[in-house]
Amino acid sequence: MRKRVVYFYLLLMLVGIKTFSQQPTLILPIGHSERVVSAKLSPDGKLALTVSTDGTAKLWETGSGKLLKDFKSQGDASIVLVTGARFSPAGKKAFIYYEYDEIRMYDIATGNFIEEGVALNDKESFYAGYYQFSPDNKRINEITELGRLWVLDVETLKPVFILKTPGSKISKFAYSRDGKKIATYSSDGGVRTWDAQTGKPLLLSKQTPKNVLDIAFSWDDKTITYTISDDSPVTIDAVTGKKLTQLKFDGGPDLEEKVLYKISKDGRFCIKLNKYNGYYNNIQFLEYWDSLSVYDKKTGRLSYARNNLLVPVGSDFLSPDGSRILALKKQDSSFCMIETATGKELFAIQRKNEIHAVSFSADGKKFFIADGDEVIIYDSQTGKPAESFPAISGFSTVYDARISEDGKKMITGNENKKAALWDISSKTGPAPLKPVNELKAETLSLLGTQYDPSGKKIIIKTTGNDLVWDIENGSLSPLPLKNNGDTSEINWHIATRAGNITYDSLVLSWLVDIIVVQNIYTDQYYSFWTSEKEIHNHVQLSPDHKRVIATSANNSIKIYDLENPKPILRLVIIDNSNYLVIDSSSRYDGTDAARKLLHFVCGNEIVGLDQVKDQLWVPDLARRISRGEAINSKTIDELSICSLTPAVEQSKGIAGEFYFKIKPRSGGLGETVVSFNGTPTLSIQPSQLKKVGNAYELRLFKKDLLGYFIAGQENSIAIKAYTANNSSSSRPLVIIDDPGKEKRTPPNLFGVMVGVSNYKGEKMDLEYAANDATEISATISNAAKKLLGNDHVFMYNLTTDSGYLFPEKKAIKRTLDDIATKAGPNDILFIFLSGHGVMHDKTKQFYYMTADASSLSDEASFKDVGLSMTELTDWIKPQNIKAQKRILILDACKSGQAINNMIPDHRLLAVRGDNDAQQVKAIDKLNERSGLFILSASTSSQVAFESGIYGHGYLTFSLLKVIKEKPDILDEGKYLNVSRWFNTAAQTVSDITKQDPSRQEPQIVTNTDFNVGLVDNEVIAKIKLSEDAKTLFTSGNFLNIAISDDDLGMRKLIDKRLDDLSKTEAGKNILFLPSSGSFEAYSLAGGYAVKENAITIKVNLKKGDDSKQQFDMAGTKDKLNELADAIITKAIEWIEANK
Repeated sequence: MRKRVVYFYLLLMLVGIKTFSQQPTLILPIGHSERVVSAKLSPDGKLALTVSTDGTAKLWETGSGKLLKDFKSQGDASIVLVTGARFSPAGKKAFIYYEYDEIRMYDIATGNFIEEGVALNDKESFYAGYYQFSPDNKRINEITELGRLWVLDVETLKPVFILKTPGSKISKFAYSRDGKKIATYSSDGGVRTWDAQTGKPLLLSKQTPKNVLDIAFSWDDKTITYTISDDSPVTIDAVTGKKLTQLKFDGGPDLEEKVLYKISKDGRFCIKLNKYNGYYNNIQFLEYWDSLSVYDKKTGRLSYARNNLLVPVGSDFLSPDGSRILALKKQDSSFCMIETATGKELFAIQRKNEIHAVSFSADGKKFFIADGDEVIIYDSQTGKPAESFPAISGFSTVYDARISEDGKKMITGNENKKAALWDISSKTGPAPLKPVNELKAETLSLLGTQYDPSGKKIIIKTTGNDLVWDIENGSLSPLPLKNNGDTSEINWHIATRAGNITYDSLVLSWLVDIIVVQNIYTDQYYSFWTSEKEIHNHVQLSPDHKRVIATSANNSIKIYDLENPKPILRLVIIDNSNYLVIDSSSRYDGTDAARKLLHFVCGNEIVGLDQVKDQLWVPDLARRISRGEAINSKTIDELSICSLTPAVEQSKGIAGEFYFKIKPRSGGLGETVVSFNGTPTLSIQPSQLKKVGNAYELRLFKKDLLGYFIAGQENSIAIKAYTANNSSSSRPLVIIDDPGKEKRTPPNLFGVMVGVSNYKGEKMDLEYAANDATEISATISNAAKKLLGNDHVFMYNLTTDSGYLFPEKKAIKRTLDDIATKAGPNDILFIFLSGHGVMHDKTKQFYYMTADASSLSDEASFKDVGLSMTELTDWIKPQNIKAQKRILILDACKSGQAINNMIPDHRLLAVRGDNDAQQVKAIDKLNERSGLFILSASTSSQVAFESGIYGHGYLTFSLLKVIKEKPDILDEGKYLNVSRWFNTAAQTVSDITKQDPSRQEPQIVTNTDFNVGLVDNEVIAKIKLSEDAKTLFTSGNFLNIAISDDDLGMRKLIDKRLDDLSKTEAGKNILFLPSSGSFEAYSLAGGYAVKENAITIKVNLKKGDDSKQQFDMAGTKDKLNELADAIITKAIEWIEANK
């Protein structure tokens, strides 16, 4: 095969280059779009390289499953395809193989492409693809086109020495196993050995010049074998150069045939594979060797040959010690184990499906077979299964599988576009395993995009549903269907690269790196380079001809300004409702779920968005750019986040100790936070740590932490170190503590339910706050007892109606102190606060007003009669109350401010509804130091309503309503899931109040999720909602159709009669609220005609905005009260009949 020559240039400023600060890269969640056919682990198992049939190679962090880098030679949708990838022996470099024999080398630590060599004065070049490392991984070796062997330092890429053979060219080389010698073969027929440390020549053995295919030392380094073009390996003594044997192969030379040789570890045998074959199995091209021959190296004679065996190309078919061979039997498609020395079949294994990978473990004690959609690991001695990986949720056909060097992990490449990481260290049987992590970044497969006629929406054609993205409001949704099932009136111009003439005589065409737009009548011409050799599936113009939208083969969408060669926006579609949009400066926006998929990388260091407070997030980015607004927030070039946060690593300590080293970087060191099972618990200042050199030591003794551990289960310990100003943090270092044989402690639930209806100040009294606390307490108690048992649920009701204690501030504190003496780390703390909430104007501190309060305006008294969130956080901190599952519900006005108060530096934070785009970010942030699941009834500026129709505050009513009526919030149809419960209730509140001038939008903050109870028919039946009994009416509208005016005052009369009725025993189930905007409220409207004393009226009964029933009524002017009552009666009868 003809080799491409890749040129190398000396980087004389290598040391100087390192002084430049590294720039972060925003990583988009664009994974493989086709099956993963190669997956390899780095030597330390922390990284993985995957290759897909989509022509991409990607680098992943195995611990988190996050994407680090996409290796494309010219952009991420390049026309140049990746064909292979591997790590260097030390795992510090990545070698990516592209089409046309091109190979590129990347530095793992920085992610940067390494110029393929060093600069030479004579511009000497190297043959691409002949990289080889020394056994100690300290040097890399390459042969130049002049036939010289350059030995380079791996770290600096500077030459250590150059091997030359005067008058001839070196064509092949190999290291001895001990790394002390280098053997070369030159065009003059000379086999030479050299000192691998100094380059000093040691031996010259003159042989007949031949076209040498390969050269290698034996396992014991005593002999050297080179294979010449007549297909005959020659072995010489590595010390004397004396020719020892020449293996004679039958059949003569065949220069076109592919041949592979392997030398057994003991040096006794040479295994030859030939008769290469390949075929398509409708999925991929499968390659096999069809013939296996084993030669005795000492005598050079054929020991045996097997023509009935197949060996998959690329498989590790020879055991590490060389004593066994794995092969596939043609006659019955079973796999067999052969003894290398004799050819004896030791055992056979019947396969089920197509075999795509076979290999031995590093120690040779196990081997695996990737059989269809499962990987089975076998014992090499017995052939019996050791572990099994059957197809499980989301799993699919395995195309590659590799065991880590320590034998503890396996990585597989799969049909489902993912790679999976498996822990195989402790499995001892055929029971199925679940993957430790899946390496994936999924997006929808796109066919094309175009603007709608208004230019304000983008239509996205996918392999599934067609979607519409509204640029103005940022929504993504399925494209509405017409009655015949087709998508709405969108005329798709599926253009070809050759060109497409649009309806207004514009020619649009593109190549792999250029887009051209030309008017065929005016000769107006635009062309611009896309800067990447990308494959575009579809390109289209905007209606105003100012922009071009292009869909790339990697399933991303780019919008270009016709006069700007750079994309102004990039759109990534995650699924039918989630998307990301990124500008040319890596500022971004998108849906909540999609944004969580983003992260930065600095080389192979991952920086989470939460670590840097979302500095590049610009809410409404697409809308602002489409309107031509200037975006003044930071760009990625202005971020100084690389090497900013402290580096945290675990070190080996003494028995019973967790030992960590914390090394400050450019941001210095602030506090260090220790979390147990996800709950931030300990805050440690630098002065409390021991400084050793330029690092700090953190030692935690297990005996001191037992109070935070949950007995009988694995416990996680997370260490997060902050910068000196406590603004940015390291990624948490998480370790898992083995529970041993401890018995698991059953969890308890401690509920503190506080409701204040009656205050000292009479004007402050509320109608339903105390009842809200009582009803939530009863419902949670009923559900929790069914889940945890009666003996594990403890409810403390502090209400002004009746209860455990009167809801004064001291009583609340005393209750929490009591719980602190009882609660353990496996328990649940559930706090519910219902009543008045106020915000101090100067301090912006939220206070929940206890029963001690007599005024909502006397700020001087707030500290004594109100419970601030700073106080509450201190009272319930994990050092006091060890329960690690924590819930706080605030059904009070302005309670969104409580979230701000519980998050440090609340000046940077706000909630939904505030105007400043910078403040919109806050509601998506959890107070990572509170450990709470928080639900507040409103934002920091909103009132929290209570309603007579519901008999509760809106939030409490919604919490009860969704348990009673929304079974989809329940895990497995029965378990009360906190996250689903809160989110559904919050949406219900928003729906109830959506028509009110003063909206109420509950706020949710969380970093955890768990079940808090079991809901069955008995629990549901005990929830009594007032809306089940009462019917809400609000004001309607009546007009005399002759004069378009209500001259008889029918509207006021019906309103009065409804109000009067609601106050009687007969109307006890009626509630009249004249200005309600509830979508549940009924109203009466109509037009009437008057003829002398007679009245005819057509009545319309509405619920919200929907018309429910129309009916005709008649009466007289002198009996309007009777007419109004008759209208009301008929409306109520219809409502009751249709409930």
